[in-house]
Amino acid sequence: MVSIKSSIDNLRIGPVLFISLILLKMGCISTKITTKTLTQPEFRRGLWVRASATASPDSIPRIVELIEQLGITDLFVQIVVGGYAYYHSQYLPRSQYLSRISPPQFDPLDSLLSTLRNRPVKVHAWVNTFLVWSMNSPPDSESHLYYTHPEWFIKDINNHSIINYPFITWQDMNLEGLYLDPAQKSVQNFIVKICQEISFKYPVDGIHLDFIRYPGFFFGLGEADESALFACMDVNSLGWLNLSRYPELKFIQRWKIWHYWMLNRLREQNIRRLITRVRASIKKDCLLSAALFAHPAVARFRFAQNWLQWDGLDLPVIMSYTRDIKKFERIVKYTLAKCADAIFGIGILWPDMEDEAIWEVKLVEKLGSAGISFFDYTTIRDTIFDLAQCRTGAIDKEVLFKDTTSFPEYDNVFAELPDSDWVARGKENVIWGEDLEFAGFLLSLSLNPIQELKKLHLSQREFVKFIRNDVAAFRYLDQAVFPLTDTLIQPPGVVIHYTFIPESEIDTNRTINPDSLLDKLNQDAFIYPEAGNKFINDLFKKDTGTINTFSTARGLYVYKVVEQIKGGNRILQERVKRENLPIYKYWTINKRLTSIKLGL
Repeated sequence: MVSIKSSIDNLRIGPVLFISLILLKMGCISTKITTKTLTQPEFRRGLWVRASATASPDSIPRIVELIEQLGITDLFVQIVVGGYAYYHSQYLPRSQYLSRISPPQFDPLDSLLSTLRNRPVKVHAWVNTFLVWSMNSPPDSESHLYYTHPEWFIKDINNHSIINYPFITWQDMNLEGLYLDPAQKSVQNFIVKICQEISFKYPVDGIHLDFIRYPGFFFGLGEADESALFACMDVNSLGWLNLSRYPELKFIQRWKIWHYWMLNRLREQNIRRLITRVRASIKKDCLLSAALFAHPAVARFRFAQNWLQWDGLDLPVIMSYTRDIKKFERIVKYTLAKCADAIFGIGILWPDMEDEAIWEVKLVEKLGSAGISFFDYTTIRDTIFDLAQCRTGAIDKEVLFKDTTSFPEYDNVFAELPDSDWVARGKENVIWGEDLEFAGFLLSLSLNPIQELKKLHLSQREFVKFIRNDVAAFRYLDQAVFPLTDTLIQPPGVVIHYTFIPESEIDTNRTINPDSLLDKLNQDAFIYPEAGNKFINDLFKKDTGTINTFSTARGLYVYKVVEQIKGGNRILQERVKRENLPIYKYWTINKRLTSIKLGL
C-alpha cells in the first residue's frame, strides 16, 4: 500500500479524490486488507485466562474443564503481568503471588502446555508489555524493574516520572498502573527479549501482547517547546477527540490538536517499531496477536495504537466489550471492512448478559470474522454467568435491541473560524499535503466518516477547505510563537494545607463536616495548574481560606487554599527546575498568544 507522502508527491489531484485515498489508507471505507494468510480453524473461539487463575497446580484442570465446555480453540494465558513472570524466566522475577501459594518448581505455563498437549487447543502466551505495576505497595522483589530501572518509566507532560506518582494520584487519573516508556530503546530491547525467550523456550502457538500502548493523552509527548502546549490544566478537556468534536472546538484548541497529531505520530511509530521487532524475534510459526481498542478515536488518539499500520501482526484481537449490540455491530462491520482476520473480544463484564454474548458470537460468525474471544475465564467460571444457556445458544430477543447510541445533528459552521489575515499569511508556510494528511487523521477517528460528514452538513470538499484554512493559520501562529527564548514567564500557583482520607475510613452513614477537620490538614503543598489531575483542576477554582473537599474513587481530599501566587514574573530558563519547565513554557506561550491577539 502506498504511503500518504508518495501519494502527495506523485499525484496532483483534487481534494475529494485525495480524501478518498486517505480514507482507503486509514481503512475508513470498505476495501478490505488482510494480515498474513494463516492455517487456522474455520472459526476461532478464544478465552483469556488471567495469571492469578493459573497460580496453583490444582487450577489447571479447572481451566481445561471450561475449555471443553465452551469449545475453546485458542487460549490466551497471561504469563507476564505486573513486571513478574508466571513461568521460569531468565529476565523477570517469579511472581510474588505465585511464590506465596505454589512450590518453587511449579511452572504454570509448562503445566498448562503439558496438559493440553493432546488437545486441539492453541496456547498464546499473554504478555503485559509496558504496564509493569498496579498495586498500592511497591513490588517485593529487589530485581523488579521498579528498583533496577526506574529510569525506564514514562514521564508525563510536566516531566514527572510516573514511578514517582503516589498510588492515589495515578488512581485519580484513571491509570491502570505504572508504565514503561515505549520511546526508550532499552525498554523495547527488554520486551523483545522476553517474547523471544517465551517463543523459543516453550512450545506456544503464539505471543499475545497486551497494554501495547501509551497510558494516555498526557504521556510521552517529549520535551520540545510545542509539547508545553499541553502542560496546563485547561487542556484536560482535550484528552478525547472524534471527528464530530473537532469543529466544536475553539480555534486555539484546534491548534493544540494539530500539534498533538504531530507529536502523537512519534508515539505511534514507537509502538509500531516494537511490533515489528517482536515479530522478527520470535519463531516464524509463532502467531503474533495483540489486544486492541475497538473504537479508532480511543485507539489512535488517546493511546497511539494505530494498528492498521503495524507490520507483522497475525491476529488483531479487538477489545469490543459492550452489551449494546448495535454498537457492537458497528464496531464489527467497521473492523472487518479493513481487516478480515480480526478476532472480537466479548467481555463478560455485566450481570445477566448471556443473551447479548450469544447474539454477539452469532453476529461475528455470520459476518465472516476469524473468531471471538471471551473475557475472561474468571468472570465466566466464578460468577453467575449461565454456561448452560451459552452452550444452547437460546436468546430472549426482547431484551436485546436497546440501542443507546445517539447521533445528534450538527451545524455546518466551525465554532470559531481562524483569522483571515492569519490564513493568508500562513499559506506560504504550509508543507504540501500536510493539510490533507491532517484531514485524514481526523477522518480516521470515526467509525463511519462519510456518514459523520453528512451529519455535520459538510461535503468532503467543504471539510477539506476548513482544514486547509485551519492549517494555514496554524502555520502562521507557529511562526509567531516559536521558538521560545531563554526568558520564561512564571505561572500562577497556590499553597494548600490538606489531608487525604482513604475510602475505607469514610463512614458513608455520616456527613463529613470539612470545618471539623481543620486541625487535621497536616500536609502542605505548592501546586502549579498542571494538566491531567482533576484535584488540581478543582482547587484552582476555590477561594483562599475556605475548607473544601474533593472526592475520588479512592477517598476524599480535604484542603484549604492558604495563599495564591499571581505569577507573571520573567525568569531565565536556566533557573527553572527541569520538572517545572513545561508549565513555565506554557505560560510563556500563553503570554505570546495574548500579545498576538491584541496586535502587540
